[in-house]
Amino acid sequence: MYRMAAYCRLSKDDGENKISESIENQLKLIREYVEKSEDMKLEDIYIDDGYSGLYFTNRPEFQRMMEDIYKGRIQGVISKDISRLGREHIETSNYMERVFPTLGIRYIAILDGVDSLSNKNEELAQFKTLLNDMYSRDISKKIRGSLLTQKKSGQFVSGFAPYGYIKNPEDKHHFLIDEEAAEIVQRIFSLYLQGHSVDGIAKQLNEEGVLTPSEYKRQVQGLRYVNAREMPGAKAWTYPTIHAILRNRVYTGAMVQHKSEKISYKIDKCRYIPQEEQYIVEGMHEPIVTNETFQLVQSVRKKRARTSGFRCEKKGGNPYAGILVCGDCGSHLQRVTGRNGYECSSYHKKGNQLCCSHFIRKEILDSVVKQEIKRQVALALGEREKEDIRKAADWSGKAERGRKKAERQIVQLQKKLFSIQRYQKKTYESYLDGLLNKEEYVSYQEAYKKEAVFVSNKLAQLQTKSNRLAKGAGETGRWLEVLIEKGVLKEATRELVIGLIEKVKVNGDKSIEIEWKYQSPYLQNKSFPF
Repeated sequence: MYRMAAYCRLSKDDGENKISESIENQLKLIREYVEKSEDMKLEDIYIDDGYSGLYFTNRPEFQRMMEDIYKGRIQGVISKDISRLGREHIETSNYMERVFPTLGIRYIAILDGVDSLSNKNEELAQFKTLLNDMYSRDISKKIRGSLLTQKKSGQFVSGFAPYGYIKNPEDKHHFLIDEEAAEIVQRIFSLYLQGHSVDGIAKQLNEEGVLTPSEYKRQVQGLRYVNAREMPGAKAWTYPTIHAILRNRVYTGAMVQHKSEKISYKIDKCRYIPQEEQYIVEGMHEPIVTNETFQLVQSVRKKRARTSGFRCEKKGGNPYAGILVCGDCGSHLQRVTGRNGYECSSYHKKGNQLCCSHFIRKEILDSVVKQEIKRQVALALGEREKEDIRKAADWSGKAERGRKKAERQIVQLQKKLFSIQRYQKKTYESYLDGLLNKEEYVSYQEAYKKEAVFVSNKLAQLQTKSNRLAKGAGETGRWLEVLIEKGVLKEATRELVIGLIEKVKVNGDKSIEIEWKYQSPYLQNKSFPF
């Protein structure tokens, strides 16, 4: 009497056949077959529900069955057909033709008429494994094609919304802002622009007991969320978590997808897609941070701006991080907390073999920067064109206020356009369900179409207006606006430095060179002794 293992499997790959391939039907068929036989009894049942037939190692019940086989508890395996055992041609054939025979295991595939005890339909079995493999390839292509189409149109197709958002209950492809988490995201961007390092931000959030994105999804949103990259038992903010948030364009309202893809439908590994090949669709949901803020953060990130430690974070961070460089070797100057100043990083690491100290005290650097800002303001407003300059600066301020107003209107119209699109979809579904006749459906769709065209045209006009206003009164007007606004500040804050200055060079001859972001027509000297 053979002690048989009933093996059942079902996955999303089974598509339209899901009902007929249900676990209950598989078990019913196997039990009836065993009951009619005279040389078999059902020893145990092994069910892998929701696992692909392409892989064997990731199926827990299949692995448990193999352990029982090695222990001698099981003498045979029976499945509904060969595809339930596996869909990958080479690996499935290996189990049927080598592993099972070597271990003395009888294998039966009921609907395929395969029974290894009588060597029935061996040639058909080989052909069936090949057909199952081809079926998996075809299904993989169809699923991938469908997903790519949705991604290109900006529809979200992954499992969980990113931290700061939730899925719209009425449209799972669209995001809504989660106010509590969004506030943390905004704070992370703000802290980073204030000069705090990524590690410093993580430490501060951990000290305050702020839930990590993974824990927030599990504890607050009640999701069964699993992060494959999360260390077991880890419940703290880390550098990678903060870094991922700071470089995620989704927070500007853009849908970014197709970041990775599987190497092959047979290999459970992915390759990362270059940014220029990813699918990015702007304006798909309400932004958490402005595009201007996001771009400024990316600019600071490229300069690898970091502070020198947690002690500095409590003092406000390093306002010159990523901007202050050595005028001789080009290396960044790093903060030396004990001496309250900055020193060439090459010298700090290697001594005078590569460079000299270039040390400058913080109060001296702050003084030079503030004095030069004030000098530029006084120089600009002391010219004969004083009245014209003031008008330019005033226009620049009005232009900025107008741009912000246009941006708010753009967000509102985007929301309205999303609503129209959802109503169009619901109307179509109602037509398919017979709730609307053809005339009603056409009438609704025409009305929605006209409204969508009107909103889209208004959006385009506002976007053009916003872009024009963003330029203000030209580079001179923008330069003056920022300079006058920042020049009244009492200290060299991080916002002031990154808003005005592109680079500060500290030379070996005890001089400083300042390179401004907004080129002033009134610059006379770029080098200042200290």
